[in-house]
Amino acid sequence: MEGHGHVVHALHRELGGAPAALWIPVGNGTTIVAAHRRARLPAWPLTIHAVGSPGNNPIVTSWPGPYRTLPSRDVVTTEHNEPLVNWHALHGPQALAAVADSGGAAHAADDDAVLAARALLGQYGVHPTAAGSAALAGLLAHAETTAVGGNRIVLLTGR
Repeated sequence: MEGHGHVVHALHRELGGAPAALWIPVGNGTTIVAAHRRARLPAWPLTIHAVGSPGNNPIVTSWPGPYRTLPSRDVVTTEHNEPLVNWHALHGPQALAAVADSGGAAHAADDDAVLAARALLGQYGVHPTAAGSAALAGLLAHAETTAVGGNRIVLLTGR
């Protein structure tokens, strides 16, 4: 858990002040919980947004309500959405609480959205996995319906 929170420490060191929001791909919720814990150390008012696979991640499907596991037989893994899928997220309840406490939200990004985000990043020489592009896909979809301002940090992940 401690290792996952180092991204917030690095951001604090580089930025000095808190970004308006941190967008994170979500599978088990571990990085969300760790980032939230680390953001409280410098007392950053950091808004956290979780982005995962629609219908295949209990953190995304539970938002904004209480945490609910998914029937394992209903979870569909593709070559693009893994590791964003799970029937029971290891840190699901804590991740939902962290997102809510930060004033953020959980968002869904389907395979087409993560592939489009990955292609966009590729134009800039950045090559994460498709699932690692989920946070950008979520931010781009959010920006289509909501005014977005301030410094938004998108966490890219890969294997």
